[in-house]
Amino acid sequence: MQVRQAVAHDLPRLSELFAQLGYPVATAQLARRWVARLADGQTKAYVALAAPEVPSTRGAANAAHAQAHPHAHRQSHTAHGSARPGDSSAVIGLLVMHLVEPLHEDGLWGLISALVVDETVRGSGAGALLMAQAERDALAAGCSHIELSSSESRSRAHEFYHRQGYHEVRQRLVKTLAR
Repeated sequence: MQVRQAVAHDLPRLSELFAQLGYPVATAQLARRWVARLADGQTKAYVALAAPEVPSTRGAANAAHAQAHPHAHRQSHTAHGSARPGDSSAVIGLLVMHLVEPLHEDGLWGLISALVVDETVRGSGAGALLMAQAERDALAAGCSHIELSSSESRSRAHEFYHRQGYHEVRQRLVKTLAR
């Protein structure tokens, strides 16, 4: 498994991942945002790529399993496709981080606005790899900390964030503005 910067041809897959997170966004709309938000270098988007499939020494057993469970085999192949650089079919996770420069403090903050790993491979380590990459880049940029928010209903995600060393420090209040 590896992590790289997201690229424009990943956008259809990123749209699918955002939908799994509960934020459906059309690829065309995502493309417009992509150009506007990533141009200044303050927004970073990373993708986790599945490890390349390695031919098994149990070929006959795998073939029998694939024949007996064709849907499971197709789903696995889609989720674990080739990890060639630039191959968006191999994208299994996404993290978006913004570098924020507050007026009231010196330095930058990292703000993670999205982290999602394909539901078929959650628990594979992809999320931890994405978080580690974001933390390295935030530290290199001079960030004093990274923060994120997560819906109260995402208890499994909260457990993951705690294992990564994150802890709750304040209450977040949100008001939706009418347009």
